[in-house]
Amino acid sequence: GLKISDQAQLEIHNLMQQKKPINRGEVSGHVVRLSYAIEEYQRYLESQISIERISGLKIICDYAHGAASQIGPNLLSAIHANASALNNTPDGLNINRNAGVMAPTQFEEYLKNNPCDFGISLDGDADRVMIYHRNQYCDPNYILLMLYDIYRQKNNYQAGLVGTIMHNQGIVRYCHQENIPLVLTDVGDRNLIHTSRQYNYLLAGEPSGHYICMDRLPTADGLLIALLLIEHLSQKNDNMRDLNWYKSHVPLDLAYSCNIKHHSPKKLVMQDALQAQISSIRAEHPDLKITVRGSGTEPLVRIHIEGQHALEELQSVSNEVKYAIEHSPLWDKESFSSHIE
Repeated sequence: GLKISDQAQLEIHNLMQQKKPINRGEVSGHVVRLSYAIEEYQRYLESQISIERISGLKIICDYAHGAASQIGPNLLSAIHANASALNNTPDGLNINRNAGVMAPTQFEEYLKNNPCDFGISLDGDADRVMIYHRNQYCDPNYILLMLYDIYRQKNNYQAGLVGTIMHNQGIVRYCHQENIPLVLTDVGDRNLIHTSRQYNYLLAGEPSGHYICMDRLPTADGLLIALLLIEHLSQKNDNMRDLNWYKSHVPLDLAYSCNIKHHSPKKLVMQDALQAQISSIRAEHPDLKITVRGSGTEPLVRIHIEGQHALEELQSVSNEVKYAIEHSPLWDKESFSSHIE
């Protein structure tokens, strides 16, 4: 299945707002529980890799007390990995609590004390993933390029990639240099899927950890992406690009990010007066990438500054943006608090 469009979501929202009584006699929907779904899904994931390449690898996975807590350990056991599971005891309340991609510091500290071939960190619904190779953090900006290399080597893939406005400019420059078509869309896996279908591209992703292989699953799947990357990075082949290759050949711009709490972030950011001020700041710093957006999942305005400058300069520009936000017409100190992270 595919995620519904923005228009369909809006129509459903409007219907819900009408609060009309439902005539139960007209309702024809029903629910079917597939008792074999987990086993079928696991078999499908196993079929996507060469098991012998992963067999015996020491893998530590943080399941964030979420959706993959059962299938993840079963999957890694079935492919004969030497696997350890963290945070895989969901109780209905502890999902994402100090675990998974929402708490990377704890996971990295665990990896320091427990060396392994690969570390996998998922979020609660298991559609976001972070990867560590021999305790080296795999910058999520590189994952889209790794998937491209996998598809190019296995399938002679010549089509393009779909990223988001949050992708590092180093990735954009590299794709341009190597003549790899790259389309950047707004944040969100729904936008990635829509744009992939529009351009008929198979690979899409965003640095938050959502990555999509449209020919395999039309949605982000952390376990699938982890398996593909582990198989790729663990091959003993002079032609294979390891993590250090990407770091040395695709230098990333320095980036600084922070958040401001706000009860209506999208509405705040879309003010004409604030947009004009942000445009003015961009004009004053033409060599910097300045992204300001309202989160669709949390009450936060996200500020992201990127460029080939010292961190202090990026922070200074971020403070300019923060000042503009806090002095915009819709800023009401009594209705919410400001907090930079």
